[in-house]
Amino acid sequence: MGWVAADGKLYTGFNVDNISHKELGKYYITFKTPASSDSYIVLVTPYYKEAQGVHAEPQVTRATYFSVFCSGNKDPEEFINNSFFFGVWDLGVASNVSVS
Repeated sequence: MGWVAADGKLYTGFNVDNISHKELGKYYITFKTPASSDSYIVLVTPYYKEAQGVHAEPQVTRATYFSVFCSGNKDPEEFINNSFFFGVWDLGVASNVSVS
């Protein structure tokens, strides 16, 4: 996994912390990014599988760590691999990120 900057260069080293969930179907997924900015807008888009019933909230955060809240009917291990794509806007430069 990684993210692609506006210049088309692929940046690797994009890490995901362990999934945190207090109740089944609700997850906080924390990402650590090598991007230089301390301000991000994170827009999460559900993966198009209606049966998964996935919902995700856009978030704004100011850190090199950011968490994405998602809810869906998957187990944690399946959820992170199958449920969503998201984009990170860093200082106005659009970067595409996918979890796969």
